[in-house]
Amino acid sequence: MSSPPRIHYLTMSGDPPNGGVPPGVYFSAQPPPGFVAPRPDMPWASSAVDTHSMGAPPPYQAVPDPHPSFPECYGPALRRPVTVGSFPGAYPLPCLNLPPTPSSAAATYFVPPGSSLNGVTPDLDGFAYIFPPDDAHTTINFAEPPARPCDNANSHELINWSRHKVPTTLTVSQLIEQLGGIGDADGVTEIYEQGDGKWAKGMTYTKNGEHEDKMLKEIGWTKRRGDEAPPVFLCCKRG
Repeated sequence: MSSPPRIHYLTMSGDPPNGGVPPGVYFSAQPPPGFVAPRPDMPWASSAVDTHSMGAPPPYQAVPDPHPSFPECYGPALRRPVTVGSFPGAYPLPCLNLPPTPSSAAATYFVPPGSSLNGVTPDLDGFAYIFPPDDAHTTINFAEPPARPCDNANSHELINWSRHKVPTTLTVSQLIEQLGGIGDADGVTEIYEQGDGKWAKGMTYTKNGEHEDKMLKEIGWTKRRGDEAPPVFLCCKRG
């Protein structure tokens, strides 16, 4: 009586099929070294193979897909994904973008209401300035020195003016210094517009005069000037 034909299984690695474990045995933990689980792309899984002559494949456990999947890219891709090779089951490489780094919350700084005047907040070399209340200012138009339009009533010379918001708590002497008056006899002269380029001369105030310590609001230069009444027009007076 002839012996039954011996059936041989081929593996991709050349190792014994099913790691040498008899058919019908399952692993409850990690498989032993050398175990190579068969995959659907092995020859015995093909529909063209005569499974009757080869016999049923030994039992095996499911293994992860040999072609791993990659997470979606974060943000706009740096390049289009490309396909590696032309073999069956080729998969695209992931794009090179990295997950976004959580950005720290935008820093917020305390901005006191008094640091702005008429909606403008100056930056003085990294420092904020605290202004007096808005109603504690007067408006002053200052003729650029050395112009004194009140000295020549018939003059039609072009005058350059600078316009200023000035705290009414400044003293007359302080205002003169802040406008560039250095000497004790330096001062300012209030002038009044008469039309047709003519200016009338008003009161003159000097650093060492009788009004030097008076605050601007005490001589009538208040918020009303520039709001309800004509602003204060001044020109320099050199000592």
